[in-house]
Amino acid sequence: MVLPKQNLDDKTFGQLVEEERKLIPRYAPQWTDHNLSDPGITLIDLFAWLTEITLFRINLIRDSHKLKYLKLLGFTPLPPLPAIVDLSFRLKYLFSWDEIPGNENLLLVNYLELRYGIDVRKARIEKTNGNKTLIIFDNIHNISFGLDNDKNTVKLKIDGVTKDELVANNENGKLNIYDFSRRLTLPKGEVIRTEISGKTIYFELLGKISIVPLNLEKVIVDERTGGVFDRTGANEQADLFYAPFGMKDHENNTLYLGFDRKAEKLSFMVYLYEKDLEVEAGKHGDEKESGLIISEFTWEISILPDEGKWQTIDPGTIIDETEGFNKSGRIIFNDLKGWAASQNIVWKDTDNKSHFWLRCILKKSGFQYPPRIETISINTVCAIHGKTIKRDNTWKRIEEFSSSNTSNGMPSQVFISSAKPILARTLLVSVSGEYNEYFATWNEIPGRDNQRLLKYLENKFYFDWIGNANIEKNTTGNIIKIFDDRNKILLVLNVWKTKVSMVMDRRKVCDFAVRMQNPELKMYSGLWTEVDDFDGSGPDDNHYILDKEHGEIKFGDGLSGRIPPESSRITVVRYRIGGGNEGNFKAGYNWKVENEKKTVGHTLEIINHKPSTGGKDAEILNDAIERCLRDMKIPYTAVTSGDFEYIAMNTPGLRVAKAKAIPDYNKNDGENSKASVTIVVLPYTPIETFIAPPSPPPGFIDAICHHVDKHRLLGTQIHIEFPQFIRVNVSMTIDMVKGYPEKELTSTVKKELAFFLHPIKGWFDKKGWPIGRLVSRSEIFEYIRKIEGIKCILKISISGDNGSSLDANGNLNLPSEISTVYPGSISVIINKDLNKCRSGDVNG
Repeated sequence: MVLPKQNLDDKTFGQLVEEERKLIPRYAPQWTDHNLSDPGITLIDLFAWLTEITLFRINLIRDSHKLKYLKLLGFTPLPPLPAIVDLSFRLKYLFSWDEIPGNENLLLVNYLELRYGIDVRKARIEKTNGNKTLIIFDNIHNISFGLDNDKNTVKLKIDGVTKDELVANNENGKLNIYDFSRRLTLPKGEVIRTEISGKTIYFELLGKISIVPLNLEKVIVDERTGGVFDRTGANEQADLFYAPFGMKDHENNTLYLGFDRKAEKLSFMVYLYEKDLEVEAGKHGDEKESGLIISEFTWEISILPDEGKWQTIDPGTIIDETEGFNKSGRIIFNDLKGWAASQNIVWKDTDNKSHFWLRCILKKSGFQYPPRIETISINTVCAIHGKTIKRDNTWKRIEEFSSSNTSNGMPSQVFISSAKPILARTLLVSVSGEYNEYFATWNEIPGRDNQRLLKYLENKFYFDWIGNANIEKNTTGNIIKIFDDRNKILLVLNVWKTKVSMVMDRRKVCDFAVRMQNPELKMYSGLWTEVDDFDGSGPDDNHYILDKEHGEIKFGDGLSGRIPPESSRITVVRYRIGGGNEGNFKAGYNWKVENEKKTVGHTLEIINHKPSTGGKDAEILNDAIERCLRDMKIPYTAVTSGDFEYIAMNTPGLRVAKAKAIPDYNKNDGENSKASVTIVVLPYTPIETFIAPPSPPPGFIDAICHHVDKHRLLGTQIHIEFPQFIRVNVSMTIDMVKGYPEKELTSTVKKELAFFLHPIKGWFDKKGWPIGRLVSRSEIFEYIRKIEGIKCILKISISGDNGSSLDANGNLNLPSEISTVYPGSISVIINKDLNKCRSGDVNG
């Protein structure tokens, strides 16, 4: 029930004046002149007017009030969110041998200029030696390209010296020339741009990518007892999918990937097919996924031609963002040395072509359901909307006749940027000469100050990975390395021991001051801290407020938040601009690397094969209030049965199809089950036909138990159980409408009845058979009789296994409250005796 909103502005000016006049005889009986000309009456009128204004203002609830109330509840409007897009890179050919001299002269000219700095725009180009030698007549250099007899390689000579050996590939009737000798690597954070409706849109790579010149030509799935299947076509066609380990995902089932070339490093994006999944992965507030359900694999490469020999890849050199094919993501291989082409695998092509094989063997299945791959895309990496700006001294103080980036020592100074909007958790601000925040001691790392250092870096730089990072110091003691499988930070102490530089991705992020305090080296930071407001800030706190949408930072007034010292320079160390709906666009755009020097000598084709998603404009206040109200309805403490069921079904990362909470029940201790809650859970699967009852994947029960345990009341015992499955067999005799196809009707009835008994997709609501509910003949009759072609149902017989029993009416009782059903044998008999049909009857 919503509390009624009080109207505080409930008195008018006239009512206030009249009330005051009535009080005069009580408090000042000698005052007898109540005319408007009396000075006292004038004062009454004045204060009544001021009171009316005050009541009007008090009665208003402004947006600033609503924002404060939201913050008290732990909510603030969301800032602009950046979109995410997957970018696929491909090395294009330098030029076509058949088109020179001719249409592609300019490609050849650009290659020589970018790669070797030679300008041959005015040179003459000719072919000699039966089109096997390409000569460029230049007044300065003697340049030639020589094609070998097999048309596989091209040697480039400049002034008689061999400079490069290029590769020739026959593609679609054209002999295209490639430079595969040098691997092109783009670092994390590299800026990529595209043009959309005349506007340049910037994205940054979320990971490093080494672009390798190879193609995925074969995808083979070995299901052992199930057979061997070529899934190459399914991998190349949109909206098709294949199961990399079969739909039964037995141990030792194997996925084979055949490539046309080898590489020492390789990465590809695995897109899982999830379009038909009816249950979303669980999400409960801001809680992270448990990560308890992991399958085990062995990755191997072919190493000896035609001998079927394989070499295991060191798991430490593999980065698996799919977390064992549980979600879409990249798989990165950093060491594929010894890779060789082979024909001798489980699949033989008619052309006997050799491939460089990479295989994944399923050693232990931890899948909730068999994974299904839509496509595997080579040389693909995620990018995020926005652009990072570093060491920005262009922020100016908002003040008339001023464009300075230095402090004037006055309270509540505001500095503004020309670039906006600013993405959340990206701004770092420093004030010159202000290294006054101690955060760790150099001598105690590694050691007792590890957590102090990691906590500081997490809070200041918003590193969500650093909590479990490793810390090492080199033998000379001047470099500290903080790292995990995917990230690395270096802290470098200078030779004078006065400064520590923080380096990421080979780029300096910022400096920290070092002060000798015998014999310790203490590190101090000059970075100021962003806060939502100055309510909790004291006069010595280095705090500021950021207006992300307008690109403004505001400093304190000396009482709430410190004032930057006069003449100190305000430097924005780093921030990112971008975000919003403009980052969402369709697939098929062409992209370029912003820093073209990174791709000298290479011709890159960059394209997004899928649309970018996730970009959102800044959340307006009313939307934030609605989000808060929705969140307040979400149970975070398990009290009722509905609370337990919701929390179990929303275990982060898991797809839970059904959950039923049974209070005061413990199947192992019936007498002492008070204060116990048993939650029966059923994992989601898109499989529609069960040959055998489904079983819980390893870690599934533990993950739910771990999650619910954090939200239970003290003293409540929880038990997470998997259902006891009952195989239900149904025999049915029906009479059909005259002239209706018998086989079609029989097939339809079997299919519909199997669907009705499905534990996940069945029942009337298509949300699965209710856990613990008996199988009633009347309910089967009600569901089946609506099928077109049925005249009447003459007989329904039900049977089940695993302790189930029939009651006097022929209904199937389940053995316990945690039991559920799945379809078994279904028999449909078409009655030939037309006289037996009685409308509306079901005979036993």
